[in-house]
Amino acid sequence: MGGKNPMIVPDYADLGTAADACLNCAFLSTGQRCTASSRLIETAGIHDAFVAEMNDRAVAPKVGDALDPETRIGPVVDQYQLDQNISYVQLAKDEGCAVAGGEIVDGPGFLQRPAMSVGATNRMRTSRKEIFGPCASIVKEADNDDAAAIANDTEFGLSVGHPHDLVETCQPFPPPCASRHGHGEFANGGCRLPLPLRGPQTFEPWSWGTGQPFP
Repeated sequence: MGGKNPMIVPDYADLGTAADACLNCAFLSTGQRCTASSRLIETAGIHDAFVAEMNDRAVAPKVGDALDPETRIGPVVDQYQLDQNISYVQLAKDEGCAVAGGEIVDGPGFLQRPAMSVGATNRMRTSRKEIFGPCASIVKEADNDDAAAIANDTEFGLSVGHPHDLVETCQPFPPPCASRHGHGEFANGGCRLPLPLRGPQTFEPWSWGTGQPFP
């Protein structure tokens, strides 16, 4: 697991639902999760509308003290991590991306606005290296087949997210995986590990547009 997990948004997706899911999966816990989805892959028919929707929603969450109940993006772990995040924001620009956000925010802790790199490709270093911060690449592909191929083109293991839960899958989905781990099995032989993000002992996903939890 390396936090380079994909979220594929096909042409037929509902924009609001897709944006909420992608923002949660990319930036929940300030992106400091191995299960973060920092590669947001859109098919050509929805890409431009998706980028506009993400730009509208990404400016809304409060960045600040993690103990403040109004905060949606807390600090990264230390100065080293913040410096690394900012270096990757600059690298994305150097690689040819238009970057929305990513600025350092004054306040307690090491704060940074979420960064979205528009116009990224899966060959860019910012799309392939583990950043472990609130940084996501938006990648445009022609259709679902191309998007699926790009999603699997990574050296890291993969996870897939849903607004109601999170399931991890083992890559490259060896058929013995499900029987070895004793979990449910996908049609492709992958291993399904339910990880509900609910309840008092876990983080609860929330809607970026409203600040309210998903139903």
